[in-house]
Order: sequence, then C-alpha cells, then structure tokens
Amino acid sequence: MPDTVINLKDWQARFIRSETRYPALVGGWGIGKDLCSIARGMMLSDKYPNNLGMIARLEATDLADSTIKDFESYTGLKVNSHRNATLSNGSEIMFRHLEELTENNLNNMNLGWVTLIQADEIETDSIFIKATGRLRRCHKTCERALMILSGKTPPQDLLCTCYQSGFISANVNAEDWICKLWGSPELGIQGTLEDAELIEARTHDNADVLPAAYIKSLEEVKRSRPEMYDRYVLNSRKVTSDKFVVLSMGLLNGVVNWTPPVMPDQTMEKRITVCDPAEGDTNLDDDTGEGGGDETVIYDFINGKISDQEIYNDYKLMDTVGRVQAHAKLNGSTLICVDKIGVGAGVYARLEEIYEGDEKMKIYGFDSRLTPPNGIEEETYANYKTYAWFKARDKFFIPRLCSLPDDPILKRQLAGIRYRYTSGGKGGKYILESKKKMKRILGCSPDRADAYIMGLDAVDQANYTTPKVKTGGAWVHPRFRQAARV
Repeated sequence: MPDTVINLKDWQARFIRSETRYPALVGGWGIGKDLCSIARGMMLSDKYPNNLGMIARLEATDLADSTIKDFESYTGLKVNSHRNATLSNGSEIMFRHLEELTENNLNNMNLGWVTLIQADEIETDSIFIKATGRLRRCHKTCERALMILSGKTPPQDLLCTCYQSGFISANVNAEDWICKLWGSPELGIQGTLEDAELIEARTHDNADVLPAAYIKSLEEVKRSRPEMYDRYVLNSRKVTSDKFVVLSMGLLNGVVNWTPPVMPDQTMEKRITVCDPAEGDTNLDDDTGEGGGDETVIYDFINGKISDQEIYNDYKLMDTVGRVQAHAKLNGSTLICVDKIGVGAGVYARLEEIYEGDEKMKIYGFDSRLTPPNGIEEETYANYKTYAWFKARDKFFIPRLCSLPDDPILKRQLAGIRYRYTSGGKGGKYILESKKKMKRILGCSPDRADAYIMGLDAVDQANYTTPKVKTGGAWVHPRFRQAARV
C-alpha cells in the first residue's frame, strides 16, 4: 500500500507510542480510537518480527463488519478466512470476538500484544486480565534470549525482559472496570493497574478533521439527549448508566389507567393478543439473552390499552398455544403476536399451522434481531427490538396513544430498560442493553415489559375493525353498546 502521512494529534501520538505496558485511549466520538488501536498494534508487529498480536471485540458482527474492514482499509493487508493477517516480517495478527476467548483458547496463546476495541461494551475486566496474562512472547532481543542464541545457558534468575503490551480504546462509562483499572482524573479516582497510562480526549479536540455537518449534528444531540452528549462528546464519567433509560417513570405514570384516543374514528378498533413465552427459569446466570426468563406473559390489547392478561411461571408448548387461542377468541383479536426467538419459536410455528388459511387472523412473529425499516430508523437503531422500544416511547407523549395498568412490576421493568450507543458494524446506533445484563439489574427477566412493547408494536401491524358486541345471540354495532346486555 502506498505510504500515507497521518498527522497525529498529541493524544493519538501518546497512545500509539506509549512505552508503558498498559496504555488506554478513552474518549468521545470521532477521536480516532479504532485507528489508533490498529496503528499501535501494527507498530508493535512491525517492530518485532514474528510477533503475535490479537485484536478483540465484544460482538462477532462488529468484528467482521467494522474492525476487520477498517484494518484492511488502513493497512492494505488482507484478513484470511481464519481471521488472521500476516505481515512480511512474519508477524501475525488475530481477530477474535469475546465468545471465542474462553479460558482454554487463551491458554494456547503466547502473545506479544493484545487490544480490546470498544472495551466499554465489555462488562467486566475478566477478559482483559486473562488476555494480558498471555503476554509473554519473547522477541529474541533480551539478554536471556541472546545468551540462548549464542549457545550459552542463562542463569535461572535471568528473565525475559522483552516488551509486551495490553491496551484498550473505549468510550467512558461511569465507574466501570476501565475506571477502576486506569482511574479517572474527573472523578478523582486513582487506577489500580501498574505500568499503565490513561489518555483522554473529547470530540471537539478532533473537530478540525471531522465533517462540518457532523459537528453541527452534535448540537441536536446536546438538545435532545443531554446525557448522551455529556458522555460521548464531552467524555464525562459523571453521567451514570441509569440516565440511559428508554422510558422514565414520569412518562409511565402519565398513562396509568389512561384511555387512549381511537384512530381514525371512534367506531374502529384494533384488537390483538401478544405472548412472550418463558421457560420459568429463575436462574439469572443461565440465559442466552432472548427467549428464556421467569414468566410467560399473555396480554390482550384493544388499541394501545391492555384489556386482559394472564401471567404464569410455567411453559408447556401446547398449553401456551391453547391459552393464547382462548385469549384471542375472547378478545376478538385479529392478530396474534409471539416472540419467535428461543422457546417462542415453537408457539409461533404451531399457531401458524392452526390459523393457516384463516383470513381473519394474522400471526405476527416478533423478531428482535431484524433490522428496522429502511430509512432513518435503520440508520438510528441497531436492531428491530431497539427500534420497537423507541417507537413505543413516542406513544407515551401527548396525545398518549397507549395506556398502562397499575402494575408496579410492569412499570419497574419498563423504567429499568437501558440503552447505549454503539459504534462499529452497527454503525453508531442506539442499542438496548442485553437481556442478560437487564436481568442482573432488575433481579428478574423483563418479560412483562417485553410483552408490552411487543404488543404496542403488534397494534401497529394490525388492521382496524368495526367492533361488535354480542347480546342475546345477536351482534350489534358499538354505538348501541350501552343498551346491549353483553
């Protein structure tokens, strides 16, 4: 690749050229964190022939769609099918995501350097500690190695003094494990990690190389999401994660027992039944993130309001299918929505079989993994589940198109769901925190909250119908409801 001259900012140069064993670059959006991590890794691989380095990320998608593509673009090197890249001097760079970095896999590594990109997405320091425990590659430049190469036997107390390095790049995330290890001048915290250096920068420190439109867009972030601006632009750890909730308790209280307006006119309704099946497992450590949890929840909706519900700590496929059918019939639902991930897949498939060819019933499988609709939504939200939550959030504002029962458990779950901003393959978008993390925070699986948001999403998928009321074997129009004996 042709030589490219990059004029480094002071903080970028300090990080890339740091001689400490554990440097960290922690800063706002757009300061070149990924570029600097890759540049430092390349420098160490180029300096020491036959070196072995590793670039790690939390998500496999981000690793493939962002980090590897950036690496190939910056360096001109190609990453092979095993996700390794080789330099002309024999040095090798591995690309791995955290699901691959088990104890056994790490035990087989003898690294010269390792970096965690977007390290703030990782919840604990365990991976970093384990990975840096494999930093023991000898570059054949130390006195011990030179003695061995010359045929001499080095003394037992003469150890390898070759340089290895573990480094990270990250956004700030309140008092997380990064703050614990590297400290925070802002919070007056002294880091516990020895031979470490913390380098910080704000977005505006790099404003001269960022697009003018991007800098202007930050003003809208400052206005509409001040907590996000303070954390991701101003690089402030004073913004705690509990500020990043989709629905505030104030919004929720504003729709308790509220009767939402009917659109487009008062004689039309949308009736749906939604089910979020769960295995009834209360073990918080045994969850894949979707489909498992504490409660199976069935809600019936009329427009944006729950009209009936059934919540139980059990799951049997056909029993749940039967309960959903019964609810749909009693509610007069024209759409049934089921979480089709995990245990819900069986319920969804069976209901599709039962209602195949039924023009009056639509079976809607809620798939959190899908991308949002094309356009600004796809550019803003990382997956359909995040999109559905923020779309539901709009309904809590005037004219308030939704309603909540006075259920403290449902309200607590709804008010507890957090989001974050992610970069990389998901393109710098909003994404909800994982269900596994939310279970630890809430002390239970947010099944009621998930079912409620799925219900609001399903209401948007349903068609308007003219409601009918049964009286003495006859059906009457809703305008005569008050005179009808149901």
